[in-house]
Amino acid sequence: MGKTRLARELARRAEGSTSLMLAPLTDHGALPHALAAALRLGSVSGDVLTACLDVLAGEPRLVLLDNCEHLIDAVRDLAATVLEHCPGTTVLTTTREPLGLPVETVVRLASLPLPQGTDDITLLPAVPSVAVFLDRAARVCPGLDLGPDGLRHVADIVRRLEGLPLAIELAAGRLPTFAPAALAARLDRSLDLLGARGLPPRHRTLRATVAWSYDLLTDDEQRLFRHLSVFADGFDLLTVEAVAADLGPDGDAGDLLARLVDASMVEAVPEPAGLMRYRMLYTLRAYGRDRLVAAGEDDAADDRLVCWAVDLAVWAEATALTARESLADAVVRRERGTLRAAWRLARDRGDLDAAVVMATRLSEAATWGDLVEMRGWPVELLDDPALAGHPEEGRVWGSAAQDAYMRGDARQADRLARVGLARARPGAARRFCLSSLAQADLARGAWDDAATHDEAALAEADGPCPQPGVGALGALYGGHPDRARELVSRLPAGDVPTLRGLAAYVTAEIDSVGRRPSPGRPGRTEPSTRRPAGEGPGPRTGPRAGAGSDRAPPRRRR
Repeated sequence: MGKTRLARELARRAEGSTSLMLAPLTDHGALPHALAAALRLGSVSGDVLTACLDVLAGEPRLVLLDNCEHLIDAVRDLAATVLEHCPGTTVLTTTREPLGLPVETVVRLASLPLPQGTDDITLLPAVPSVAVFLDRAARVCPGLDLGPDGLRHVADIVRRLEGLPLAIELAAGRLPTFAPAALAARLDRSLDLLGARGLPPRHRTLRATVAWSYDLLTDDEQRLFRHLSVFADGFDLLTVEAVAADLGPDGDAGDLLARLVDASMVEAVPEPAGLMRYRMLYTLRAYGRDRLVAAGEDDAADDRLVCWAVDLAVWAEATALTARESLADAVVRRERGTLRAAWRLARDRGDLDAAVVMATRLSEAATWGDLVEMRGWPVELLDDPALAGHPEEGRVWGSAAQDAYMRGDARQADRLARVGLARARPGAARRFCLSSLAQADLARGAWDDAATHDEAALAEADGPCPQPGVGALGALYGGHPDRARELVSRLPAGDVPTLRGLAAYVTAEIDSVGRRPSPGRPGRTEPSTRRPAGEGPGPRTGPRAGAGSDRAPPRRRR
């Protein structure tokens, strides 16, 4: 019915509005994190929803929650909570069924007005349903001249489609292949063939339109379409090529994708740097899922999605804290919606091996990139009985300890890290556990322990890592500035912006401590190696990766 388009226009006109697109979400529990991202909150300590409510309560605004039907219960609870705690906030939802809240006002969108019986062809382009068809037709066939007979067939088409905007746009997208007369004839047969009796008329017509458009594709195009439908938040060309290579179609993957775009089954969305992102409407993804099940291919498609997420997680770990870390950060952020879907799929299927890889290999990128939800995945795995004895058990505990520290719970970080250390194999697992121990030591003022544990963590590393940055701070605050300088010199900064920033921060802290005024002697500076009480480091020991990695570290209270 065009709910999303209308709602986005209203949001555009409302000053300071916040729009949350829910179509990529598949997990009810992810709603607060998605809202936090829409509000552009950074790292959140404590309850994410509470932080969102604090922001929304600050000033009146419009909050758009788009495509709610597949998360209706969770959206109902979220809307009720927002309205209760933020009386100045207006919540606008697009959904196929009302939320059922007492304060809710329901606005039902009607179909686009249809041509009435008239012999005056010149009046047809002004009819909204015909105008939408002609607008889409002009984009897919620039310079197209339909003529009087063509306009009459267009009027017939939009009537048969009952004025549904999506159905009209899909039909107009077929003009490069069919003349209006042939389109009208084929549409009539397809609707009769694919109509689903027993469903509401609106649903029946929309399903028939999507099915008809799908039926016009070749076998290879159909197969690629339904296997791409598992990607919840879009995909890039490399992903399309990988899926196509697995399916083994006769044609080129790029040509098949272009055909899907031309058929309005896939939307091409330009991105910065001349890149292109491809997405499917939620309705089309749902239809693709139905076709997967009908073809008996759903398990294979799900397997491929999980493998895709595992491969991406492994790549992100190998690329994070390298000269290409900004790329890794951008890719992980861009793919969060689909990674979330793959994570939930792996958990629901009991695929512990895949879940462990996703949780642990994305831990570094999630920590430095403030991706709070993803950073908490290892914590969820701790409650899985099957984790006991798993080869990567120690690393899961170490990653969970890192999350606890980033949330400001040093005591919990220490506990989790020690459990993980007892179960960790040499290498990355021990590095994560020892690093978390060092951070917890630093938070509680155990300076020598912080330095010792961080040095031990460095010894377990097999690539660039932020150790022993925390150890250098521990040595500094413990009264050993020379050792602190020696430790910070061992940070493998190189061309890695985050590690360069961390080294610069720790070095500046060493210099700053050495220049602090001596107590009781105003105006005189003397070397000082003890950090004043109350000035323990915050939960982060370095700047954020990605877009904020060149940001100066926060000024500390003197």
